[in-house]
Amino acid sequence: MIAMKDKPARGWLMLVCIETGKEIDCGVKYTQDDLEYAKPAKLLLQCRYCGKTHIFKFSDARLKQIRH
Repeated sequence: MIAMKDKPARGWLMLVCIETGKEIDCGVKYTQDDLEYAKPAKLLLQCRYCGKTHIFKFSDARLKQIRH
């Protein structure tokens, strides 16, 4: 388990395709607070890997550190 201090304070929203297992960069920047607030919500998104539309839970998402 990753400690809260090891999670980026802000980053790219990342989800996983349930068909391929590949990680999807949603192209949206979030803060850790935004992600915590959105955890009860779901996101409808067409997957770039399998082409299907998935319903993702924010509780399954992670933030990928933004590289400068």
